[in-house]
Amino acid sequence: MKKEMDNYLGRGEGKGMIKKHIDRHNWLDNNKDKVCAFLKINEQIEVVSYMLTSEVIPTTYIKAEKLLMPIIAFPDLKREGIKLLYPSH
Repeated sequence: MKKEMDNYLGRGEGKGMIKKHIDRHNWLDNNKDKVCAFLKINEQIEVVSYMLTSEVIPTTYIKAEKLLMPIIAFPDLKREGIKLLYPSH
């Protein structure tokens, strides 16, 4: 499990699979005007990204390091609903 998490989060020498998610978020955030034009939206948007995993991962082991993007497990989302995406509301 540790090796899988290292590969995913990019610990050690590798960049990690999380990099593509961060790159996608950054592209969307830097190109909001293009996204709005494509979707025909006339108002300002905010890009909020999450990583959704099929299983609960032991985030207690990775809390010591800063996560680049919130990780949400699908079973938790199914149980808690969208309030899990907006904890301050």
